[in-house]
Amino acid sequence: MPTPDVVDRYLERLTAEVRAVFGERVAGVWLLGSLAYGRLGPSSDIDVQAAVTDPSPSEIAELVGATTSTVGTRIYRGRRAARGPW
Repeated sequence: MPTPDVVDRYLERLTAEVRAVFGERVAGVWLLGSLAYGRLGPSSDIDVQAAVTDPSPSEIAELVGATTSTVGTRIYRGRRAARGPW
């Protein structure tokens, strides 16, 4: 299970990547799931959601490219999920 310091660094880096790609259009980035409820366990993943105004497909691809080395990613746009080879 990751230590709190590792989780904090991960979330800071992910938030920075979201802000670098979408800039002022980021409404927020927040935790969901077990970590948000203080129940992170050995087999837990880290669920993060970001709200962004009018993301383009190229921006989504840029974010996925910047984060896939360390982040398992599923991007939702409206009701559709865009999945890649990650």
